[in-house]
Amino acid sequence: MKKFAALLLPIMSSMNAWAADLPTAPLVSPTQDSDITYQMTGPGGQTLHQRMRWNAEHWQQRLDPEGAGTYMLSDYKAHRLVVIDLAHNTKSVSGAPDQAFVPPGTPASGNWEREGGGSVAGQPCTHWRSTDTDGKLTDFCYTPDGLMLSATRDNVVMVQAVSVTRAPQNAAIFQEPPELREVQAAHPGD
Repeated sequence: MKKFAALLLPIMSSMNAWAADLPTAPLVSPTQDSDITYQMTGPGGQTLHQRMRWNAEHWQQRLDPEGAGTYMLSDYKAHRLVVIDLAHNTKSVSGAPDQAFVPPGTPASGNWEREGGGSVAGQPCTHWRSTDTDGKLTDFCYTPDGLMLSATRDNVVMVQAVSVTRAPQNAAIFQEPPELREVQAAHPGD
């Protein structure tokens, strides 16, 4: 029995060291340039798509909702969020939602529970369970490099990646078009 315990001890020690190295929360901001198309269910049950592009070096994001006629640029280093409306040649500017931003390579704050592995859009990811500010159960599938591939709330899929590309993003797509007229940003309740 002592020989068996002596053999088992190094294995158990190795497993404990491995478990201690596992992250306790996901990375929630991409650590490399990426281009992801998401599928979402709209308020009326319709299927919508949105393209998200990310520049990891400059912490810039561009969101292009399908059929919206507008797109959004977020520059987290400059604390600037701009909604571009090319049909009306306007832009509305506000501060980026900094309190919710987690820099690339930094684990998310809050209480997270690792649920195991998954695959979305052909990409391996880890499911992380948490509770949102409304007390609803959430499940996010994140890649080790911070790409969100799916989001589920109360067992309903809210967002799911349908295509994922990791490649350098052209800096020009994150720039505001010149000569846009600035309009007042809309505020909730307006």
